[in-house]
Amino acid sequence: MAGSLFGRTDRTLREKNKMFRKHKHRKGEFMKSLLFAGLMCSAFTVFSGEMIISPQEWQFWGNAPAGVCPVVTEQTYSAVCTSRNVLLTVKDLDSFEAEENPLMTFSITLPENSRTMFHCYWATQSEPRMHENRSFHQVLIGTGKPQLCTVNLAGHPGYKGTVRSIRIDPAALRGEAVPFSLGDVVIGDDLQGFPIHPASWGKPLQVRNYSVSDDCIRLEPGGKLPQLIARLPLPFEAARYKKFSFELKLPEGANPVGKLYWSNGKTSFSETRSIHWKTVADGNFHKIELELSLNPEWRGAVDALRLDLIRGKVPAAGTVEFRNAGFSR
Repeated sequence: MAGSLFGRTDRTLREKNKMFRKHKHRKGEFMKSLLFAGLMCSAFTVFSGEMIISPQEWQFWGNAPAGVCPVVTEQTYSAVCTSRNVLLTVKDLDSFEAEENPLMTFSITLPENSRTMFHCYWATQSEPRMHENRSFHQVLIGTGKPQLCTVNLAGHPGYKGTVRSIRIDPAALRGEAVPFSLGDVVIGDDLQGFPIHPASWGKPLQVRNYSVSDDCIRLEPGGKLPQLIARLPLPFEAARYKKFSFELKLPEGANPVGKLYWSNGKTSFSETRSIHWKTVADGNFHKIELELSLNPEWRGAVDALRLDLIRGKVPAAGTVEFRNAGFSR
């Protein structure tokens, strides 16, 4: 994919961040791809005017709770969260316009199978206090490795105006202490796409040996309809994006037909809100690009996705791999 709009490079976000160290938070030129904490990003993780918040720029909102034990390096902000939120804010945030920067992408490492609620709040020039009306909340399930998360704030009614401050509150959901390591946080536009990273795809159905590494999902079919379902933290307007694409590797012998479904929270997944695809099952990656506008039901607010990776014939053995999923305008 070298040379394409979504092409990859070998430059890390850390290397790129050094270029911004003299002008922190200042918007930069195109980044054709990023690496967070040594993790290869999706080809969709592209920003034309990004703001990078590095780990050293966070500080506690008030006093640090007992047992938090923060450790800050150039790569990560590490601490321990409990059922009480760890409140972190940016020391010196340059203001930016919300509508021009709808995507927030961050890298976070959590213990395998741990459950953490990631809260994020912001205040604006006209609304200077943090409030639930200006927030989002996302449940994260740890993998023991760095994982990327991208939240699309374009449809949030409280994400508007000039943002003056940001606060994040990681909190454990099961009462036990959960260590976390937060990498860079990037806020930017979606002109080059809206990635749906593996962290957004919840517990899969009819699969075995599910794993994630290098921003790629690997699994073995455990039934005739292996599925991935993404419950997005915030809905987005369908009209904002025209295409959905991803790369898929199917083992030989699999039925190379699948389907994408979407819902808006008020309705369940249905055939009327779906698009099918056909690819090649030869053990190699193939890019699949779906023209969403071909279905007249691609409209309104979308808050969940379902991918049927194989429909019908499932091979007796073999691994399915899925990566680089995202919407484009």
